Amino acid sequence: MKYRTLAQPGRPMRMVCSALIGAGAMLAPLAGSMAPANAATAAPPHCYGKVATIWGDGGANSLRGTSGSDVIAGLGGNDRIAGNGGADIICGGEGNDTIRGGSGADLVAGNRGHDTINGDSGNDRLRGFGGNDRISGGAGGDVLHGGDSHDFGSGWGNDYLDGGTDRDVSYGTSGRDRLVVGRDGEFPDRMYGYNGDDYLDARDGKGNDLANGGAGKDRCTGDDGDQFPGCEIKPAR
Repeated sequence: MKYRTLAQPGRPMRMVCSALIGAGAMLAPLAGSMAPANAATAAPPHCYGKVATIWGDGGANSLRGTSGSDVIAGLGGNDRIAGNGGADIICGGEGNDTIRGGSGADLVAGNRGHDTINGDSGNDRLRGFGGNDRISGGAGGDVLHGGDSHDFGSGWGNDYLDGGTDRDVSYGTSGRDRLVVGRDGEFPDRMYGYNGDDYLDARDGKGNDLANGGAGKDRCTGDDGDQFPGCEIKPAR
């Protein structure tokens, strides 16, 4: 399984997971990679179309990146992954993973478990995919996508937070954040802008969402029935 990238006009880049697969038999580990003990017989997996330089073995692994830019694949198991320095690409794989991007502009995907993802510093792109995930952008201007289940997202810079499908809770902080609900509309979502001049978009066609702007001059939009406390600019009733 592998990842595809889809672009939509006027929307941030969207990463879609077809899955994480091992490379073909012709692929060998990269020179200098931190590979598992059976690297001589196992081809490295891919993460976002890149050959992994560090990867797990399907169990509960603890994987650490280098000071440079790494490609890390956790595969199965409940993994603990730290990217450390550099602009890393990290795929948690199956299992309930804990992932920290570290410094640098990282690209992180949790996949089909209940994952905890922290981008740390840098302008990161973080996605939970399936599972009930907890995603925090950390410092920097981050893009957070919740995925397909009940997700919790927070950002600390000028961030973009998309709860995805299902029932989600999104928090901005002191930056100028953009928070949007998923487009399924079936479940009530909660968005909190807190400080900063934020934009909260609750449009999902149902009118069962809460968009709380918090402090700052916030602009909110949504459907009839949505609630907009703390929003200075909101839809006319």
